[in-house]
Amino acid sequence: MIRCGVQIFIILILKYITAIGNLSQNERDSRDTCGITGTWKNELGSVIELSCANGNLLGKYRSAVGEAKDFYQLTGRYTMTGDKQMDVIFGFSVAWNNAISGNSNSTTSWTGIHYKSEDVIYTHWILTRYMERSRMWASNLVGHADFRRI
Repeated sequence: MIRCGVQIFIILILKYITAIGNLSQNERDSRDTCGITGTWKNELGSVIELSCANGNLLGKYRSAVGEAKDFYQLTGRYTMTGDKQMDVIFGFSVAWNNAISGNSNSTTSWTGIHYKSEDVIYTHWILTRYMERSRMWASNLVGHADFRRI
């Protein structure tokens, strides 16, 4: 029963994200308390859909690289910053496990900043994949990605 409630909550959040994406900039600003609610794409074609409330980030991520299929749930935290509290710093994570691709035995976490004046999400990420203890030194990949609103 709890799982069903969580799934309904996620569906409602995703409908909210879609509705926000269809609003004008002024309408979006009044409903988007963190400045990054909506759909974003990075230079490689990966897509994130984000919503925010009370310091929490929820959404989904579709990777354009590797063998990932469909969307993966993401969760994270944010805080407003800057002279007028209009910019946001945040972090979110994805466990690469979904109904289509199964368990990829890896997770990725992003940390970043969004300047309202630029409307670009700048991130650095670290992917950790399972390795036997003797090869643990090779278990992490680090990178950078910029996301633009679509």
